[in-house]
Amino acid sequence: MNVVEKFIRADDTRPSRFHCSNGRLVGFRGFLLLPASVITWLGYKLFRYRPLAPWWVWQSIWFIRKHVNRNDLILEDGSGMSTLWMAARCRSIVSVETSDVWRKLVMDRAKAMGLSNIEIHLGDSINCFADLLAKFTSNVVVIDGPGDRRKLFDIVLQKGSPRLIIYDNSDRQQDIGIVKIAKEAGYVGYVFIGFSPTSLHASQTTVFLRVE
Repeated sequence: MNVVEKFIRADDTRPSRFHCSNGRLVGFRGFLLLPASVITWLGYKLFRYRPLAPWWVWQSIWFIRKHVNRNDLILEDGSGMSTLWMAARCRSIVSVETSDVWRKLVMDRAKAMGLSNIEIHLGDSINCFADLLAKFTSNVVVIDGPGDRRKLFDIVLQKGSPRLIIYDNSDRQQDIGIVKIAKEAGYVGYVFIGFSPTSLHASQTTVFLRVE
């Protein structure tokens, strides 16, 4: 891939950087938020600064903010900015992380922010997450780690019943049909396509709300 192709396509998984990996094009609202991604991308490239915001599609962040509250117990696969962002908005968050270096970075920043409601377990994304899902009652589940996210999603639907499920990077081949599967389990899926903080290629975040 030459420089021009790299600029237009971002990578080999999409027609252009304005498309998700599943080929869906960013909508009007997504394009309106592109400047926010450009600004945060420049901030990271020039100053190594990342804003305190999850690496999810911007529209989904605003949607999730309305549905997470101070009483929520959150179980998360993959720690990061989302861990810190949600910890400031919930009762407690338990996260599974595969990288000890990344775990320490997140915990150090949490300490600097005065956050004491975060617990990060170092372990396998599938087994450790499944064990925690069985042990803890969680209102919100976040699937955003490096492992097999679709498998984790199936485990959550089978063994848990959270009010809210956040499934990031849901635009891959293995994720086709997840909205239909979740609907059969009693969830309504909201698909957000757009850009994320510090990222200049389109992605997709899907949020599921359990039907009461």
